Amino acid sequence: MTTTLEDFAKATLNILDDVAADRMQLLHAQGAMINMLEDAASETHQRDMTQRAVVNVLEDSIQEKTHLQQVQRGMLNLMEDFDAERCRAEAVNSELDAFSYTVSHDLRAPVRAMIGFTRILMDEHGDEFSDEVKHSLDRVLNNAEQMGQLVDDLLAFSRLGRQSLKKQSVAPAVLVRQALEVLSAAQAGRHVELTLEELPGCEADPILLQQVYSNLLGNALKYTRLRETAVITVGSEQRDGECVYFVRDNGVGFDMQYADKLFGVFQRLHRVDEYEGTGVGLAIVQRIIHRHGGRVWAEAALDRGATFFFTLSRGDR
Repeated sequence: MTTTLEDFAKATLNILDDVAADRMQLLHAQGAMINMLEDAASETHQRDMTQRAVVNVLEDSIQEKTHLQQVQRGMLNLMEDFDAERCRAEAVNSELDAFSYTVSHDLRAPVRAMIGFTRILMDEHGDEFSDEVKHSLDRVLNNAEQMGQLVDDLLAFSRLGRQSLKKQSVAPAVLVRQALEVLSAAQAGRHVELTLEELPGCEADPILLQQVYSNLLGNALKYTRLRETAVITVGSEQRDGECVYFVRDNGVGFDMQYADKLFGVFQRLHRVDEYEGTGVGLAIVQRIIHRHGGRVWAEAALDRGATFFFTLSRGDR
């Protein structure tokens, strides 16, 4: 009987152990389920956050696209306004060129007539006039000749806006020599030391570029007239990868505070009774250089000479 009770007790304990083990497994399974549910909740939260972030990015992208479209519309409007202004400016410049050409052309005939008749009076009847009348006729002739030169310069300036550029490969040194031949009278009887340094070839209108050198060299010869020895250098240098051409002299120079007036039509820094001229030469130089897409400027000091620099467009180096 005792053995049977012990067996029953052992069986009961085994059953309880099995129940405890099953309970432990159940607890483990519940813990695992809880962890899985927590991971799922975390994944859901993360997915919701990702979705909200994507929505925000899309909203920002839409706003940026809208802003970009507004900027593009603004740029298009600005470009249209710029084109309209450019067309108006071109029309005004064309009208001004036509006006200048017409006025200058119409003035040539009466000015030449004035010069011609005054010379006839002085040559054929000069002996009959008093010294006062001769002096007055001299003044009329001088002023008429100055007026004629001014008209010719205005015509040249006006024509620059009407003629097309004919660019080709040119050797500036050849153009400088041709310009000096034209200016031979301004060198007669003077001691002129002219140095021609290296001048790289370029793409330019040869006729117009020769005009640039003629005007710059003419100025150099004019403003070194009072020097015992006129020293003039024509050369070039490299600045920031760009070829810069120059004409340098040891003449009277000028005050740099007035440099902005140099290239204006009729602008002069010296009196006519000191140095002749109409004040159009440098304006012509500037217009030619600008038509080539380049720049022109000057550096100088009073009584210490002047240097005029110019470039052509970067594509023409």
